[in-house]
Amino acid sequence: MLHKSVWMGRVRLPENFIDDLREYNLIPCLQIFSVTKTGTLKQLV
Repeated sequence: MLHKSVWMGRVRLPENFIDDLREYNLIPCLQIFSVTKTGTLKQLV
């Protein structure tokens, strides 16, 4: 956890997790993105 509402992981999100987000209508409430280059965050983790 980077922040109370920001999570970081190294694996792709499972499709069934995305399906659950859709089922509970949570997709409009989320921002999911991929970071492909390292930067200053690597120094903190």
